[in-house]
Amino acid sequence: MSRFVVVGRFAETSGYGTAARRISDLLERYGIRVVRVDLAGLTHESSFDGDWRISLTGDRIEVAPDDPSTDIVCLAVCRPDQLNRIEVHGQCPLALWWFWEFNRVPSPWIDPILSTDATFVSSDFHAAACRSAAVPDFLVEKLFIPKPNVLPKPEADSGSSEGFKFLTVIGATDRKDLSAVLGGFALAFEERRSDVSLTIKLPNSSKAREFFDWSLERASTLYDLPLSRLRQNLSVNAVNFTDMDMQELIRDHDCYVSCEVASGWNIPAADALTYGKPVLGPVVGAMSEYSHVSEGSFFACGVTQCQISESFTDYIESVGSLPSVYVEDYAENMRKIKKTASELARSQARRRSDFEQFASDEVILQQLLSGLTSDPKRVALYNGSPSVSVSSGRPLW
Repeated sequence: MSRFVVVGRFAETSGYGTAARRISDLLERYGIRVVRVDLAGLTHESSFDGDWRISLTGDRIEVAPDDPSTDIVCLAVCRPDQLNRIEVHGQCPLALWWFWEFNRVPSPWIDPILSTDATFVSSDFHAAACRSAAVPDFLVEKLFIPKPNVLPKPEADSGSSEGFKFLTVIGATDRKDLSAVLGGFALAFEERRSDVSLTIKLPNSSKAREFFDWSLERASTLYDLPLSRLRQNLSVNAVNFTDMDMQELIRDHDCYVSCEVASGWNIPAADALTYGKPVLGPVVGAMSEYSHVSEGSFFACGVTQCQISESFTDYIESVGSLPSVYVEDYAENMRKIKKTASELARSQARRRSDFEQFASDEVILQQLLSGLTSDPKRVALYNGSPSVSVSSGRPLW
């Protein structure tokens, strides 16, 4: 059985931090030994005894098995340009799991990717980007981000008394078109009303607050809407939040609205599908992997993939009037979702079950383990408790 050293920014609420925590938790649930090394916490030299040695010195990580025959994998959950901080010895393979929002791989990242024994991406979209950068197909494997543990409903469900609640979560502020969401919501529900609301969740930072104010002004200018109308039925929550906080928000709202114009996995959108909640937004990046999983789960709007290069500024300059086109998609779909709220609520369990089968723990574990050998791995459940049966295969490394 493989043992894993997972290297990532575990303390961060970013996509990389969430992915590192969730893949480590999944491996441990299946009885696989995991050592977690935080890229952000390398402040002093330390080591771990046992079957391997991990040395942390300054900003460098060295991983070496005590026995060259020990089956250990170092999985780095980070951008390729951070691999120069990690050194592996002996037969210990180095696997990279990375996410990127665009349709090309930056040239400085290509050599680090080629230095790995396996590179995991979250979608066919990202695999195609690797192929266009001349990364060999055999090196690239697909790995979904594990789902969260679904939180139970609170004892007193106040959803019906508060009306239908839309939710948008903003983590990083780049590559987000919040203006289209704000404008679409204002156009969809013109008058002040108590049966519908939109919550915007932001980090507690000056950059996030400035981004919200800019988005509000931009929506007012683009769509000729007064600020007072844009603020109707709108709740803005600017507080730093954890993964658990996000789960509670998704559970307690009726629909997730994505404002991504370029995306990696889009964790909030995928998590909303885990809860059986409908999702509205452009189908970009890895979202094409799961937007079709269950009928009535995903309401697409705008382009299917924005061909942008590096930033949201480039997006605005390159597509010109596109935001004014798909803001109408937001408005139309918001009205449709609100109108069919009862029907959507009745089918929530089916949508949740469909997504559970698509991205189950067993599927994701098989993706990971199969990607590390040339022969497939088998994942089995015995007596209702998870265990892993691994067929012997010839390693790629």
